[in-house]
Amino acid sequence: MDRIDHNGVILKIHQLSSEVAEATIHCPSVASAARPGQFIMVRQQGVLDPLLGRPLAVAAVNGETITLLFQIVGKFTSLFASLPPGSKMNLRGPIGNGYLSRPSQNKHILLVAGTLGAAPLLFAFQNFSLCSRSDFVLGVPGKGWEGFVRYTREKVSRMTVCSDDGTLGIHGTALAALPDALNERMEIWACGPLPMLKALAFKYPDQKHQIRVSLDMKMTCGIGGCLGCVIDTSMGPKRVCVDGPFFLASEVQWNDMA
Repeated sequence: MDRIDHNGVILKIHQLSSEVAEATIHCPSVASAARPGQFIMVRQQGVLDPLLGRPLAVAAVNGETITLLFQIVGKFTSLFASLPPGSKMNLRGPIGNGYLSRPSQNKHILLVAGTLGAAPLLFAFQNFSLCSRSDFVLGVPGKGWEGFVRYTREKVSRMTVCSDDGTLGIHGTALAALPDALNERMEIWACGPLPMLKALAFKYPDQKHQIRVSLDMKMTCGIGGCLGCVIDTSMGPKRVCVDGPFFLASEVQWNDMA
């Protein structure tokens, strides 16, 4: 199913705040194949500007529909947010390694999200919440993100919020809510801005093998052909689109990451 284009139809675009929107898309073939940690390259059918698709993580699957979350920050996302129900989309995927596998019963999973990095972790929570103990930590800039915080809180149990400006929850990044050390039962699954992920890896230098990170890199093709998202790892160069996007933090050469 990977690397194949599919036809999708928008059922609903719901704006959660001035900056964030949720898209519900009917696409049975993608919905049946998607696994936590994977993403979709999305573009509008018949539209050449913008020409390239945008990578968006799958945030939920319900029957024959998928849910995507996106921040309205540029030409494509502004267009996407304005599309009416019935608009036809091209969906390439699901792409990626789906590295978020079902944890064992004795694991304590800390799901750590920076803003829209919540998307793949919400999908993981939807699938694995009954299998182990899990806690959700969400970091946001602060004022103006109340709608997204409410949306996320409705999807998960046991959520801690952190904000850069201190207006929502704990004052600080998502790392402010994390323990000083991880015990052997703990794992961190994290997705968010690169500086947050680097700080997370440096916070636990001896426990990086207990941390899985999703790297959000600029992508062109989404199928590994353009080599535009290659990173250095302990096992050599890897393409984030097809070899990732989730990696063990111990694999990533963090000092080489811009």
